[in-house]
Amino acid sequence: MASDIGATEPYSWEFREDKFNREVTATLENYAKKLNNTWKQQRLISVIVMLCSVFALLLVVGSSLDQAFYMSDVAIKIAAVIVTIILSIAEGLKRIFRFDRRWVAIYWARSAIKRARNDYRIAQIGQPIGSETWVANFQAFRDRYYETIDAETREFFDALGKGDEKAGPK
Repeated sequence: MASDIGATEPYSWEFREDKFNREVTATLENYAKKLNNTWKQQRLISVIVMLCSVFALLLVVGSSLDQAFYMSDVAIKIAAVIVTIILSIAEGLKRIFRFDRRWVAIYWARSAIKRARNDYRIAQIGQPIGSETWVANFQAFRDRYYETIDAETREFFDALGKGDEKAGPK
């Protein structure tokens, strides 16, 4: 029936197509959420690094002045240590999670899946459900979808493992 891979009845192919389209739609929605979250995380980490870098510099300069920022010398040194720790943690998170590369990879994968779905829909115009051409188009779409998912997943783990080396969709 519908789970029979060799089935050629139109209803079984309709069932498979519907099920796969739901999977693709869910993936695209998931990628949209990931894209938004990862982009925000990348921006937040970048702003934190930028601000802490400026504050660290000001605190180092201020530590050499008498009564800089209306703070005692000890308070300036403590503030410098705290800002430096925050900067180090933020920079570490930036390097470990590679938000800058993640959101680009997610955008690439989402766009590739949308393109594959649109190409599939165009190729299916006028094709009877279950025909040889229809099945070939469906299988090609499914293959492109999984290849894209695999490439995006590979990029995720490559970026985590490579640090500063170039990692991108293959």
